[in-house]
Amino acid sequence: MIQRCGEWWMESRPIDESDREFDRAFWQAQSPDAIFRAAWEMVELASKLKGTNPDELRLQRSVVVIKPIRG
Repeated sequence: MIQRCGEWWMESRPIDESDREFDRAFWQAQSPDAIFRAAWEMVELASKLKGTNPDELRLQRSVVVIKPIRG
């Protein structure tokens, strides 16, 4: 049974009986902004665990222009 207790969500059942409904209910109740923030936190954590440079997480800002060659 999924219960919301203020700001907390709780589900109590053996792990082998979990059908992931808790996860679906939790994330569907979140705003798009909250989902994006959580996803970005995971990206930052993965980067930190890999030891990569945090600047590599920025969006690439270069522009490529392709023009036809006129003879």
